[in-house]
Amino acid sequence: MPAWTEHDGGTAGDSTSGTPARVWHRSTRCADDARCMAESNCVEAARLSAALIGVRDSTRPESVLPLTSERFSALLRALKDRYER
Repeated sequence: MPAWTEHDGGTAGDSTSGTPARVWHRSTRCADDARCMAESNCVEAARLSAALIGVRDSTRPESVLPLTSERFSALLRALKDRYER
């Protein structure tokens, strides 16, 4: 499973959604893919609070899906199971 790297373009707050400034992270697998970086179509994640992790599409940063830590972990496990077969 790829690690997550900081994405400096996502540290500014989003005035559309009211999302406060935070550090968004991208999968290192996306960072290593020139096509993904050129199109900026990556999934990003950030800690929203002690209990929530936000997930968003880099092309639509105003749309944030909040997940509990447990749900985020389950999502990562499901993706790993699906793509590492």
